[in-house]
Amino acid sequence: MKTTMWTELQAGDCKVVKVDERAGIIMSVQIKHVDLKRVLWFTRSRAGNWYRRNTGGENSPYAEGCIIKGTLMIEAGTPREYPELAGVK
Repeated sequence: MKTTMWTELQAGDCKVVKVDERAGIIMSVQIKHVDLKRVLWFTRSRAGNWYRRNTGGENSPYAEGCIIKGTLMIEAGTPREYPELAGVK
């Protein structure tokens, strides 16, 4: 099992670019943040946090991850990544 080196991002500094919503449940969100090189997809943990984890190569003893601290502001007008699965026409 790899040890994950986490980078914390403050929710207030994050912009939700897209959401993946299925049957009214938000499965993942695409986030833009000044500390990220590009927009990345984050999923919700069992604890309710949004995170992204990259395990790297099999020879690496560490994984890298980002976790969002605080509550994300997911706006009603945010584009849906898969509108046909969310029931949005």
